[in-house]
Amino acid sequence: MDKIINLLKQYKQVFLYRHINPDYDAFGSTVGMYYFLKENFPEINVVLKGSFDNVLWEKFNAPIDEEKELLIVNVLMVIFQYVRRSLRLIIISS
Repeated sequence: MDKIINLLKQYKQVFLYRHINPDYDAFGSTVGMYYFLKENFPEINVVLKGSFDNVLWEKFNAPIDEEKELLIVNVLMVIFQYVRRSLRLIIISS
């Protein structure tokens, strides 16, 4: 966890992605990370990426601030992917 926190401190913007055809786990993990980052790293612009045209998202009904992407080259991208009931975080820094 310390490695992730130290990595986050290097960025002004984080994009959170989830897998294609998201289920509740995908929405829950990205929204959970969204709120964690907003509360603990208020200086970071957090953007949920991906399509929200999904009936599950409508049922999820989580209040999310509309964040605008900043014109910053240095962005941390976190992709949430579930494989065989385990969560994988794919972290890409630009």
